Formats: sequence, C-alpha cells, structure tokens
Amino acid sequence: MRATVSDEDAAAVLGNMGTETGGFSLRLEEGKEKANQGYGWCQWTGYDPDASDRRLLFEEWCLANGFDDVVDNPADSSDDDYEAACFGFFVHESTDTWEKRVFIDGGTVGGVFYPPLKDCATLDDKTISFMKLYERPGPPHEDWRREMAHEALRLYRGGAPEEVPQM
Repeated sequence: MRATVSDEDAAAVLGNMGTETGGFSLRLEEGKEKANQGYGWCQWTGYDPDASDRRLLFEEWCLANGFDDVVDNPADSSDDDYEAACFGFFVHESTDTWEKRVFIDGGTVGGVFYPPLKDCATLDDKTISFMKLYERPGPPHEDWRREMAHEALRLYRGGAPEEVPQM
C-alpha cells in the first residue's frame, strides 16, 4: 500500500531534512569519523555491516543503482547525482522498508505511539512524528525542525523566501 502525501506531510519531511543538513548546505555531518558520520539529506548514519546501519545501506543502494561517485566522492560528486541518490534512497526506504511506517502505520518510540503523518492533526505534529519515527536524531532541535517545516510549506504555497533559520 502506498500512502498519499499531502503538502503538509512533504513540508514536515523537508523541515526535518533541512535541519539535518543545516538548511541543505551540508552533505556530510561535521566533526565525526566516517563510522559515525551522517551523510545525505537525512544524514543517514552508521557504518557497521553487522548492524544494518543506514549510511551503509544508503551507500549499498547507491552502488546498486549507478551512483558510485556519490559513494566514492561524497563531498565532491555532482549535485545532480547526489540529489538523485538522496531522493531515490529516501523513496526506497520509505516505501520498501519498515521505515514506511512513518507514512502508513505509525509506530512506538520510547513507549510513545507516533501516528503516521496522514493521521497527524497539525504540521508541527507531523514534523515531530517524522523526527521520532524516521530521523531518530541525537539532539532533536525540535524548534528548528518546526520552523523549517513551516518555511517549506510557506514557500511551496507561493511565499517569498525568507532567511534560512540559523542552526
């Protein structure tokens, strides 16, 4: 089953991705070694082949789908390849793996149930549900995520760009 994604669902996703990447300006998480360094729009992290870590899964998906340069040259691959790889892996992960729960079923994190985005009442609720179910970040930076989600929705609906929230 595929979920229908609303404007607000997409804004919640973009608010999270924007926070993870410093306003879409960072490909690689700064100040960490590769084993613990996030990479890509969602800062997929983890490089342990025995733990199904998400960065490793992202890189394996890239290699299997012709994005070798994104793996071999993370900081210098072409923007087109990098963006296509990030989008392709996000779509794969959110439709073909258990990560689809963020759009379909929701899930429990730390004893709290978070509904799928389609069942959240507000953009803020959608943003936090996506953060908890999909991103599962270290420092949550919830205010930045909400602010970036509202900015994404405003821009999508025809508003003029404002200054990107400072991290």
